Amino acid sequence: MLLAGLSTVAFIREQDIYFEQVLGHGVWPIPVVVIILIVAYKAFKSRSELWTEVTLYVKTKSYAFFTFGTLTIFIFSRLFGRTKFWEAAMGDRYFRSVKNIAEESLELYGYLFFLLAIVELALLVKEEKHAS
Repeated sequence: MLLAGLSTVAFIREQDIYFEQVLGHGVWPIPVVVIILIVAYKAFKSRSELWTEVTLYVKTKSYAFFTFGTLTIFIFSRLFGRTKFWEAAMGDRYFRSVKNIAEESLELYGYLFFLLAIVELALLVKEEKHAS
């Protein structure tokens, strides 16, 4: 539930242009807040079961992939994409498009780790069902 919520929030944020085209500028935070509230409510409601699942999940490869993807997308790519960094590195030859390409490529790399986490988790669930 938490993984799906975080992934959905990240997807909405990445696709904010479509929300803005359909609903208007600056509207994307509304569905994000709604999703966060729903996930938080459900997490609180089933916190004991959630804690058990989280303690099992942190021991999997999927958790490592998901953590690496999250850090890459939400922290490293934001720091890497800072305009001041690129202006200092490129000097007079600074082009915003080059910075954007590098930042978006790094985010795509992070989303690849999200995909790996999902595949790894699906394989683990399939293996668990087969073993039962």
